Amino acid sequence: MATTKKTTKTSPKKSTGRKLGRGLGSLIQVPVELSKSARKTESSVSSGSISVDEPGMEAGPENGASRQGIDEIRTDQISPNPRQPRETFDQEALDQLAGSIQSAGLMQPIVVRRTGGGFELIAGERRWRAARQIGLELIPAVIRDVSDQEAAELALIENLQREDLNPMERAMALRRLADEFSLTHEQIAKEVGLDRTTVSNLLRISDLDDTTAAALRVEQISLGHAKALLGCTDLKLRHVLLGNTVRNEWSVRQLESAVRDAMDPRTGPGTSTRKGGVSKSHVQALEKAIGDQIGTRVQITRGAKPGSGKMSLSFYSNDQFEGLCQRLGVSVDTDALE
Repeated sequence: MATTKKTTKTSPKKSTGRKLGRGLGSLIQVPVELSKSARKTESSVSSGSISVDEPGMEAGPENGASRQGIDEIRTDQISPNPRQPRETFDQEALDQLAGSIQSAGLMQPIVVRRTGGGFELIAGERRWRAARQIGLELIPAVIRDVSDQEAAELALIENLQREDLNPMERAMALRRLADEFSLTHEQIAKEVGLDRTTVSNLLRISDLDDTTAAALRVEQISLGHAKALLGCTDLKLRHVLLGNTVRNEWSVRQLESAVRDAMDPRTGPGTSTRKGGVSKSHVQALEKAIGDQIGTRVQITRGAKPGSGKMSLSFYSNDQFEGLCQRLGVSVDTDALE
């Protein structure tokens, strides 16, 4: 059974409606000062990850703000939010936070909800992880009664407010809201406090293939690059263009131009023209990709007939020639070339 230890308790006023778009101030409406016993538990220092004040509001009974009750909860009774938008946690940053917790204590509680025989995180997973890392048994927490949808929205809002999610994490979090709770783009925008265009763009990014999504996730490409690559429906060609973008540090505009050329029905891949050719940028992208793979300059020339042509490999020494032959599975005597 879940157990808690009460350190501060007053009765908060009932909310007249959800204000998720206004941030996590709806969960913790005023700055929280922990009791002496709470500070003695070596709980975590404020990480600045939760906005604790309602915008334009000062604490006081006249404006409806009320001090929340804070409980001390066993860290081993808390489970992560399965809809947490953050996919990775930087270990070095966690180590630093853990050290801060150990030396300074925690002045900002985590936010949880009851579930089964324990609790599920809504906000503050980094603090919870850091607290467990240094062996804390108790952590200050505000317990809230929220639905699955509200918990997912609030977890997303906390991270959006800090602006430290990568675009792919933001996109997948919004996709889960749309799919699990059947929300429209307009509804999502209203709930999480984003404009509708941003929501639509991010939801579109969630349709990226795994290879391109991975490049966005590790910031090899920008959100603009990812949107441009979605315009290339041929996955093999998309990956060639992705590789070109990363290697040559293409701007979004350069990539958009390459995608337009590649997908042009008059010059796109596999489509003959009156000159018997394909998009120049497509050919150049293929030359670059093949050349990088085998380690030399490659030149592709289309033939007069559809599907025909030649590919030339350049070498600049006997050793390079021998290496190319070995890659092709051919054993040669380079002395014969002298």
